[in-house]
Amino acid sequence: MLDDYNEILKPAEVCEILLIGKNTLYQLLNTKQLIGYKSGKNWRITKLALAEYIRKKSFGGSVSPSFSVGCIIPSCKY
Repeated sequence: MLDDYNEILKPAEVCEILLIGKNTLYQLLNTKQLIGYKSGKNWRITKLALAEYIRKKSFGGSVSPSFSVGCIIPSCKY
């Protein structure tokens, strides 16, 4: 499903994958239900973070304490 996308996704790509609107996506990002980071004024989401969000929603559980979604960008805060 995510194989056709780059490792770092733009909001429009995430909306396309999740079949949601931009407002819903930004709500997920701002409430940290979906982990992303800002590059300047633009949000970016890693495929790893998106896959974890999908897994979490699919199984109705929370992220296990041993799982950490890290950022592959050196200047990223997460």
